[in-house]
Amino acid sequence: MTKLKYEIWSNVAEDPMRFFNGYRQGNPMKKSWEGELEVDQKIETDDQLECLFMKFNMDNRPNGKVAHSLSVGDVVVLDGKAYAVQMMGFTPVPGLFKPVIGDYA
Repeated sequence: MTKLKYEIWSNVAEDPMRFFNGYRQGNPMKKSWEGELEVDQKIETDDQLECLFMKFNMDNRPNGKVAHSLSVGDVVVLDGKAYAVQMMGFTPVPGLFKPVIGDYA
């Protein structure tokens, strides 16, 4: 088993279409959680991301009182690499992920 550091960044853009358009460079983001994911070294990155997706979409998710569930347009930084949540799965964020810090509405 190994531990990977992760961060969950919530997209707080006021555009309701963010749930359809996904993450776009420059969207205001807010870090809603960080932690470590303990995984078997044989598990692929896609499966690691899916584990985090399931964890942050349950009613008893760790940040349930301060953030919405992990949704399209949000970003997961896993082991130093950023991935945008899509309608189906994740896509790598090109280049270096530099979040624009925003506030919840």
